[in-house]
Amino acid sequence: MAASLFTRTLIILNDLDAPATLLFTFDDQPSDISGMGAVYSQFFPTVFRTIPFPAGRQHSAELNYSSQLAFTSPQIEEGVVIQAATFEPIARGYQTTLTVKDDIVDFSPPISNSSSRGDVIQALNSTGGKVAIGVGFMDVQGRRAKTALVWESVSSNSTVIAKFVPKLRAYVAPDHRVNEVLRSQPATATIWEMDLNNLKRVSTWVFKRKQPSGEYFLEELLMI
Repeated sequence: MAASLFTRTLIILNDLDAPATLLFTFDDQPSDISGMGAVYSQFFPTVFRTIPFPAGRQHSAELNYSSQLAFTSPQIEEGVVIQAATFEPIARGYQTTLTVKDDIVDFSPPISNSSSRGDVIQALNSTGGKVAIGVGFMDVQGRRAKTALVWESVSSNSTVIAKFVPKLRAYVAPDHRVNEVLRSQPATATIWEMDLNNLKRVSTWVFKRKQPSGEYFLEELLMI
């Protein structure tokens, strides 16, 4: 399992005639996975990153992703994931159970799931009440988990089934916060999307605006 893990670093440069803010989220998820539900209906993506860029060419930002998946027990305040009360790294084909003891929630060590569904991860809510369960990934240092998708009010004895696809989308959307739970797709059109499986370990992109149309786009900067 560990041999298939990878990291991705995206460097974003600006080349703009006016300020603009990029929003990144993993809101393009499979709709044909039994038991997973539909994005913006049964589960909701979070804002992975916002990057406000000024006009000009003098600024850059960096995004980092690790393919080590994790379940989280997200704490949400005013629509924003503030932290995970607990998390558990997990591999596809494995399942974990969320329990509570002395008011402390915890995930069990993952075990191979009893079905033949080797392409998904599963988490059973065994807390005795409704909880939020998140799916995300570990940071590149392997110390903390980032919640990318949230299932809210998961009933006791219900199972979250997920096949997380690291397909990252970019929007120009200034009025959002990092880790905000998105209730609907951003009002602006997607300007870029990429399955991170298909990228090099490090890639560089330039944030531009077409003239005279005014359309924003990200263009890969290829090193010769």
